[in-house]
Amino acid sequence: MTIIKNKLKVVIIDDNKQSIKFIENLLEKYYGNRFNVECSYTSPLQTYQYVEKNTIDLVFIDVLMPKMTGIEFIELLNTGRKTQFIIMSNFAEYGLPALKLKVFDYLLKPIDIDDFKNCIDSFLSQVDKAEFDEFHNPNQIEKKILVHTHEKTLLLEVKKILRIESDGSYCIFYTEGDEKKCHASKNLKFFEEKLINNCFFRLNRSNIVNVSKIVEIQKSFGDGIVVFSDDSKMNISRVDKGELLKYMKNQSQLFFD
Repeated sequence: MTIIKNKLKVVIIDDNKQSIKFIENLLEKYYGNRFNVECSYTSPLQTYQYVEKNTIDLVFIDVLMPKMTGIEFIELLNTGRKTQFIIMSNFAEYGLPALKLKVFDYLLKPIDIDDFKNCIDSFLSQVDKAEFDEFHNPNQIEKKILVHTHEKTLLLEVKKILRIESDGSYCIFYTEGDEKKCHASKNLKFFEEKLINNCFFRLNRSNIVNVSKIVEIQKSFGDGIVVFSDDSKMNISRVDKGELLKYMKNQSQLFFD
């Protein structure tokens, strides 16, 4: 699945209008499909309110400007914001103070085009990785699975599945919520392949369990009883109990036993 990328918002702050135009032209020429220059300013004081009130992805800012330096401007903004900064300067000695602010990069003027492109390519790689990680973060996605029954096709939320039980060539889904139980027209092996890396464990020949929904494992004449979050129960053998605890421990779902 492709992540649809919105254009990244850019602000340029430099008291030299030619420098502003130069950055705008480079962004348009090499990265026109990725960036949109929201505005440009010749004074940090003019810019402060705008950057504070708007979501800006990247700010190009000169170091030496009237009334406020670029470094002072960055320090003035709220900490913890996601805006990244690229500082520009004719003087190399400002590089260390700038980098101590954890700005993204420091470009010496006159800006070399290859240096500029390397800087922006690195920035985009960082952005794309962050977007990929967020998009594929299982905690951010309400995963669903298609379950075909004789009457209809259900889209079950994976996180609501308690367990799946084999029923010959078919299987039975036990879930939280309104759909307590449904019969699927596929066998257990089919769903095992789809769910095995999502907190689901093939407990035995007949059951796949959602280990995140287990709240108790009770003793019962040497064997055990698994209790799920909806208070439903399932008998398990001593061997199955040992394998379940071992799996949960390996998956960092159990910190001691």
